[in-house]
Amino acid sequence: MAIRTAQNNLAIHFRNLHKPGQPILLTNIHDAATASLIASHPSTKAIATGSYAIAASQGIPDDSLTLAQNIAAVRSIASVLKHSDSSDNEDLADIATKLPLTVDLQDGSPDVAEAIREIVNLGAVGCNIEDLDNTTGRLRPLSEAVARIELAIRTATELGIPDFVVNARTDILGDNPGGAPGSIEDAIERGKAFLKAGACTVFVWGGAGGRGVSREEIKELVAAFQGKLNVKMVLRDGFLTVPEMKELGVARISMGPELFRAAMSGPLRPDLYDRIPTYIRRHGVDAAAEVTNFELSHIQAFKDLPAEENIDCDFNITRCLNVYLDEAAGERAKKQYEALVTRGLAFADDIHYTPLKNAEGFSGIKGAKSCLSYTSGTLWPYKLILGLLSKIANSSAVNVQVFTPVTSVTSDDSVHTPRGSIRACQIVYASNAYTSGLFPE
Repeated sequence: MAIRTAQNNLAIHFRNLHKPGQPILLTNIHDAATASLIASHPSTKAIATGSYAIAASQGIPDDSLTLAQNIAAVRSIASVLKHSDSSDNEDLADIATKLPLTVDLQDGSPDVAEAIREIVNLGAVGCNIEDLDNTTGRLRPLSEAVARIELAIRTATELGIPDFVVNARTDILGDNPGGAPGSIEDAIERGKAFLKAGACTVFVWGGAGGRGVSREEIKELVAAFQGKLNVKMVLRDGFLTVPEMKELGVARISMGPELFRAAMSGPLRPDLYDRIPTYIRRHGVDAAAEVTNFELSHIQAFKDLPAEENIDCDFNITRCLNVYLDEAAGERAKKQYEALVTRGLAFADDIHYTPLKNAEGFSGIKGAKSCLSYTSGTLWPYKLILGLLSKIANSSAVNVQVFTPVTSVTSDDSVHTPRGSIRACQIVYASNAYTSGLFPE
């Protein structure tokens, strides 16, 4: 088949963005909305999907995502990346998106060639392929994994994209059923074979169990692959930053599901300075400090609860960063911060103020005039609530009723419903639209 000139030119451009020491940063997206948002950012050079987030947004685990479900999501993503003058009847001979699009194909599905045809015909110029067989959960033999990469590139070439970009992932370090986790030497052996087969870069997955890949191991991988390494970024304290990864010489940095997790996470953001001066004026220093310490205590409480109940809700302690793009607003925040420090309030020690000189570098936001940071947390509210509800539903000490409206509550602490009355030692009222019906006062 003839080369699809515009689409292959995008592939060439995308390949050239993979420069060791000057890596491309990919913010993996999962639907048309996030694709549109990320594509509109001036620093975005390419769009990459993430199978974990695509699956999670459909309410299924990553390894249960089918090719059809993945392609359906990619189709909507590709549609927002097409040029405005594109037609639905456009000849498939040369479809090109506004930015290079690379698709996470997981293990490539049972039929790699079919998967490549699907995404190329949607405008993609690259993909991720893993060496873990999602059907069996086992690592594929090296020769089989190499053959699948070669097939992907050969299929793309036959479709007119000879410069198609493959990011080859190895799960050799993970907990693989039927075999012990491999070593960094095993990862290097696989990575070199993948590069020889035509992959542009190699992604060494540290495993879902948290084994990770250390700084020293990244150095070793960079040396072995001549910089053609993809590293996943983790948005938590203690992990490598973008400048550090650049210094190590990697060629590609991906966010994986970090954007999706951030979008789904509920912020635990205590108020340490914004309204506190007002509380001090109205109610005194002690009362204001009590409010602040009460809010701070929730972070520890939310940290303890999932651990005690064994609920995975992606809880994470981090730093909240308030960035001021208006100099006057930043100056007001600074004065509030300084007033708290002057009063000797203990919680003020957790607040860090960054002035104009270092604000852009510290926050990473162009035009930042100043910023304030302090301890905060994030969690996935849906997972926490679902975890708590499942424990309640499984408890013999709790009677859970649904679709059971409360018609009245009497002075003897009896709750009356169409199904009967219940006597309670304590009654908790939800402050919603129905409460006024029970308590007009």
